[in-house]
Amino acid sequence: MMRGLAMALDTWHENTIEHRRQRDVCSRVLNRMMMRGLAMAFDTWHDNSTELRRQRDVCSGVVNRMMMRGLAMSFETWHDNASELRRTRNVYANVIGKMTQRGLSIAFDTWAENTSEQMRQKHVCSK
Repeated sequence: MMRGLAMALDTWHENTIEHRRQRDVCSRVLNRMMMRGLAMAFDTWHDNSTELRRQRDVCSGVVNRMMMRGLAMSFETWHDNASELRRTRNVYANVIGKMTQRGLSIAFDTWAENTSEQMRQKHVCSK
Protein backbone atom coordinates (compact mmCIF):
# COMPACT_ATOMS: atom_id res chain seq x y z
CA MET A 1 0.00 0.00 0.00
CA MET A 2 2.85 2.41 0.70
CA ARG A 3 4.32 1.47 -2.58
CA GLY A 4 1.04 2.36 -4.36
CA LEU A 5 0.83 5.60 -2.41
CA ALA A 6 4.43 6.47 -3.34
CA MET A 7 3.74 5.70 -6.99
CA ALA A 8 0.60 7.86 -6.87
CA LEU A 9 2.58 10.70 -5.31
CA ASP A 10 5.31 10.37 -7.99
CA THR A 11 2.68 10.35 -10.74
CA TRP A 12 0.98 13.40 -9.22
CA HIS A 13 4.33 15.18 -9.01
CA GLU A 14 5.21 14.38 -12.65
CA ASN A 15 1.74 15.47 -13.80
CA THR A 16 2.08 18.70 -11.86
CA ILE A 17 5.47 19.43 -13.45
CA GLU A 18 4.11 18.61 -16.93
CA HIS A 19 1.06 20.75 -16.27
CA ARG A 20 3.31 23.70 -15.31
CA ARG A 21 5.46 23.16 -18.41
CA GLN A 22 2.37 23.08 -20.66
CA ARG A 23 1.01 26.20 -18.94
CA ASP A 24 4.32 28.01 -19.56
CA VAL A 25 4.33 26.92 -23.23
CA CYS A 26 0.74 28.12 -23.65
CA SER A 27 1.60 31.39 -21.92
CA ARG A 28 4.53 31.99 -24.29
CA VAL A 29 2.37 31.17 -27.33
CA LEU A 30 -0.36 33.55 -26.14
CA ASN A 31 2.22 36.26 -25.41
CA ARG A 32 3.63 35.91 -28.91
CA MET A 33 0.15 36.12 -30.40
CA MET A 34 -0.65 39.18 -28.28
CA MET A 35 2.66 40.81 -29.14
CA ARG A 36 2.00 40.16 -32.81
CA GLY A 37 -1.30 42.00 -32.54
CA LEU A 38 0.40 44.77 -30.59
CA ALA A 39 3.18 44.99 -33.19
CA MET A 40 0.60 45.16 -35.98
CA ALA A 41 -1.28 47.88 -34.09
CA PHE A 42 1.96 49.83 -33.62
CA ASP A 43 2.83 49.48 -37.32
CA THR A 44 -0.64 50.73 -38.27
CA TRP A 45 -0.34 53.67 -35.86
CA HIS A 46 3.13 54.50 -37.22
CA ASP A 47 1.92 54.39 -40.84
CA ASN A 48 -1.08 56.59 -40.01
CA SER A 49 0.98 59.12 -38.07
CA THR A 50 3.54 59.29 -40.89
CA GLU A 51 0.77 59.89 -43.44
CA LEU A 52 -0.81 62.57 -41.25
CA ARG A 53 2.54 64.31 -40.89
CA ARG A 54 3.03 64.22 -44.67
CA GLN A 55 -0.46 65.62 -45.27
CA ARG A 56 0.13 68.36 -42.70
CA ASP A 57 3.40 69.31 -44.41
CA VAL A 58 1.71 69.41 -47.83
CA CYS A 59 -1.13 71.56 -46.50
CA SER A 60 1.32 73.86 -44.77
CA GLY A 61 3.22 74.30 -48.03
CA VAL A 62 0.02 75.10 -49.92
CA VAL A 63 -1.04 77.67 -47.31
CA ASN A 64 2.44 79.26 -47.32
CA ARG A 65 2.40 79.49 -51.12
CA MET A 66 -1.04 81.11 -51.00
CA MET A 67 0.15 83.63 -48.41
CA MET A 68 3.35 84.37 -50.34
CA ARG A 69 1.49 84.75 -53.64
CA GLY A 70 0.74 88.43 -52.94
CA LEU A 71 4.36 89.07 -52.03
CA ALA A 72 5.53 87.22 -55.13
CA MET A 73 3.15 89.20 -57.33
CA SER A 74 4.41 92.47 -55.80
CA PHE A 75 8.01 91.45 -56.43
CA GLU A 76 7.19 90.44 -60.00
CA THR A 77 5.49 93.82 -60.63
CA TRP A 78 8.52 95.65 -59.18
CA HIS A 79 10.83 93.56 -61.37
CA ASP A 80 8.77 94.31 -64.48
CA ASN A 81 8.76 98.04 -63.68
CA ALA A 82 12.51 98.06 -63.03
CA SER A 83 13.13 96.24 -66.33
CA GLU A 84 10.92 98.71 -68.20
CA LEU A 85 12.72 101.65 -66.57
CA ARG A 86 16.10 100.18 -67.60
CA ARG A 87 14.85 99.68 -71.17
CA THR A 88 13.49 103.24 -71.29
CA ARG A 89 16.81 104.66 -70.02
CA ASN A 90 18.67 102.73 -72.74
CA VAL A 91 16.31 104.10 -75.41
CA TYR A 92 16.80 107.65 -74.11
CA ALA A 93 20.57 107.17 -74.06
CA ASN A 94 20.51 105.94 -77.66
CA VAL A 95 18.37 108.88 -78.79
CA ILE A 96 20.61 111.41 -77.02
CA GLY A 97 23.68 109.66 -78.43
CA LYS A 98 22.28 109.86 -81.96
CA MET A 99 21.40 113.53 -81.48
CA THR A 100 24.93 114.25 -80.23
CA GLN A 101 26.51 112.26 -83.02
CA ARG A 102 24.25 114.00 -85.57
CA GLY A 103 25.84 117.30 -84.69
CA LEU A 104 29.28 115.67 -84.91
CA SER A 105 28.32 114.09 -88.25
CA ILE A 106 27.15 117.44 -89.63
CA ALA A 107 30.42 119.08 -88.50
CA PHE A 108 32.47 116.32 -90.15
CA ASP A 109 30.46 116.56 -93.40
CA THR A 110 30.96 120.36 -93.44
CA TRP A 111 34.71 119.96 -92.88
CA ALA A 112 34.91 117.31 -95.63
CA GLU A 113 33.01 119.56 -98.07
CA ASN A 114 35.20 122.55 -97.23
CA THR A 115 38.36 120.48 -97.64
CA SER A 116 37.14 119.14 -100.98
CA GLU A 117 36.27 122.66 -102.14
CA GLN A 118 39.71 123.96 -101.11
CA MET A 119 41.41 121.11 -102.98
CA ARG A 120 39.27 121.78 -106.05
CA GLN A 121 40.10 125.48 -105.92
CA LYS A 122 43.83 124.74 -105.59
CA HIS A 123 43.58 122.40 -108.53
CA VAL A 124 41.75 125.00 -110.64
CA CYS A 125 44.23 127.76 -109.69
CA SER A 126 47.24 125.61 -110.48
CA LYS A 127 46.23 125.14 -114.13
